[in-house]
This record gives sequence, structure tokens and C-alpha cells, in this order.
Amino acid sequence: MIGEWVAKTWVKLGGITVVHSIPGRLRIRFTGGVKAREFLQKQKNIPEKLFLYKLRGIEAFEFNPLTSKALIIYDTDVVSEKEILAWLNRLLELIIQAVMKGERSVDQQKIDRIALQLTEEGYVLEKFEQGTSA
Repeated sequence: MIGEWVAKTWVKLGGITVVHSIPGRLRIRFTGGVKAREFLQKQKNIPEKLFLYKLRGIEAFEFNPLTSKALIIYDTDVVSEKEILAWLNRLLELIIQAVMKGERSVDQQKIDRIALQLTEEGYVLEKFEQGTSA
């Protein structure tokens, strides 16, 4: 499927760049395609919706849509930086595939389907608790 190929290529060529990393704290920048970045910036509520589910071990996820940067605080005993980056890259692939299909919004049903797919692929997801940054 061409949408899947484009999504995988975009993520591999520049989906996420690690800006700074120390154990338990990771700052990343979503890079790459201007069209994908513009889409995320226009849909300011998407990060809140997308991160209703998180990878187990992530304690906080703060995203700034203006700079396309995120700060991730995580428990090093539960999850590694490598696992977080793999999860984010796969999540981005699934979002880009949805955008390529012409879907203009990401609703709760779509988020639930993406979470289910990630779970089936072996990612252990949890819901963000009240008061947790998203």
C-alpha cells in the first residue's frame, strides 16, 4: 500500500530527532514533512487526543505544537529510550497513513483503533491518568 510506504519513508528520513537525552528524560523534535507538521499545528487538540494512550513507563509527555518539540519523562526501570522512539515512530506512521487517506481529523474512535493496533503489535499501552501532562 502506497500510504504505508510513504509513512514509513517519512518517519525514517526525519520523523523524530532526539534533541537531548539523559536517563529518564528525553527531549525530541518532530521533523520531516512540512505537510505533516502543518497538519499537527492546525489540529492543536490532536496531541491531547493522541496521547490518551501512552507507552507503559512514560510518566509525562509535554508537546509544544508551535516548536514541534516534546519532553518525555519516563521510568528507566520500565521502558528504554529505544522503546519510546520505536513506539513514537510507529505511532507517527499510523497517523501519516490516516492523513494520506484524506482524514482531516483524529477522533476518539480512530485513536482507539490506533491504540488497539499498537497493542496487537506488542506495545504495552496505558491510559494517561488525570493530571498527567499530555
